[in-house]
Amino acid sequence: MKYCMLVLFSDRIIQHSVWMVIIIVKVLLIAGSIVLPLLMIYVQCHWKRMSTLLNILMILSAITFGNITALSIYQIIRDNTVFMTAIHGVFLNPLFLVTGIYIGLYTIYRLLLLSKKEWDYKK
Repeated sequence: MKYCMLVLFSDRIIQHSVWMVIIIVKVLLIAGSIVLPLLMIYVQCHWKRMSTLLNILMILSAITFGNITALSIYQIIRDNTVFMTAIHGVFLNPLFLVTGIYIGLYTIYRLLLLSKKEWDYKK
């Protein structure tokens, strides 16, 4: 009887733990998309060469992201596979994901800089 209760509760505990991890990951992703661009602005304001480094990283990320996308589409066309199902394999490429994340963060960072410049201009 104790074993059955333990199994029942352990399943619920594991299920609860998985949901907690999912919630924590979602919160970290949302918080990171806000905090990291602000951190990029802070570092860029205190270290002027950081702006050049961030721009170079963006150029490399955009080139890498575009090439991975183009090569994936080329392979699908070459192999004559179903496009809508095969293209999603590109999301398994860690380099594609990392460059995509940086492009997103950099875009938010640049929009924040542009907003700051417009705000300062209006003053």
